[in-house]
Order: sequence, then C-alpha cells, then structure tokens
Amino acid sequence: MTRITKKFPKSLLSSLVLLFVVSLAGSALAAAKTHVIINKPGQGPRPMMLDLHGGFSHFGTGLSVGARFSIPIVENGFVPMINNSVSITFGGDFYWVKLDRDKYAAAVGFPVTLQWRFLFTDKLSAFGEMGANIFLHPDLIAGDGWFWYPGSWVIAAIGGRFKINESISLVGRLGNPYSSFGASFTF
Repeated sequence: MTRITKKFPKSLLSSLVLLFVVSLAGSALAAAKTHVIINKPGQGPRPMMLDLHGGFSHFGTGLSVGARFSIPIVENGFVPMINNSVSITFGGDFYWVKLDRDKYAAAVGFPVTLQWRFLFTDKLSAFGEMGANIFLHPDLIAGDGWFWYPGSWVIAAIGGRFKINESISLVGRLGNPYSSFGASFTF
C-alpha cells in the first residue's frame, strides 16, 4: 500500500490553538457570573456525556478528530469536602499525522481513561484524566507491521468544560497524545 502524502498547513495549527485559547478565556469570563458550587459536595448533575472533538495530535504533528463517552462511577469524587466526580471514558480517535518530512498518514486510537472532574460553578468545571490508548500506527494500517510508539499509548490531559445550556457544553483538553476542542452533549 502507498501512503498518502500531504503538507500540513502551519497556519491551520496556529488557528486551532488560538481558537482553543480564546474559547477557554471567554468561557472563564462568562462563568464568573454564575453560582459557585465547588464548596457544596454533590451539587449539580452527574450525567453521562458524549464529547465530539477535533484538535492537533502530538504524535508526528497532525490533526485528530474523535468522540468520547463518559459514564459517572463515583458520585462525589475522591475529596468529600468539595464538589467533584469521577467518570470512566472511552471512545475512538482518528489521526492524520506526519511521519517524516513531507509524508502524512492515517492512524486510529481507542482511548480509555479515568476522568476526575471538579465543578466550580453551575456552568464551569475542570478535569484531569489519565488512561491508555490502544493505538493503531499508520504502518500497521498500511500493512507494514506493528510499530511501538509509547507516547501514543498513554493518555494524560487537563481540561475544562463550559455549560452553554442544560444539554450542551464546550469542552477543551490539553494533553497527550493530542489537544482538542469540541462540544459535549449530556443525557
């Protein structure tokens, strides 16, 4: 099989980073007008969530798109004095990554993480997550055999979520193997 080659536009990457930073800053300013609930353990809903996101991957520098599904497993997190929760997340990600100077190719990942969320206000929360990513390297997809790239197998990220209404939130993540921005739907 031949690999698809294409140059990755640096201006697109810069635009994505700027959009991510501006969105998080705007969310923080809007959240300043809401009710503080971090000091009220168990306050607010703990729904199942579907995150749809896009961003840039750190493996080989490229783009990523994907989805995550979160299921709450601990109602009031690990610290009983504050408003926090713990969920397990799993999903799928598609990567378009740079392999060498001018070659890009597709890769696929299946992440499973433990997400610890802190609910600061009725609209703003932050989270940290760690887990594993079953990563199918472009060489495996192209039929060239298995390739071990340890950085793509470990997930570690911090992020934030800003609730727009009762069922839609903006969500952003900074971490490994990618950073992303997207929407979260609750049900």
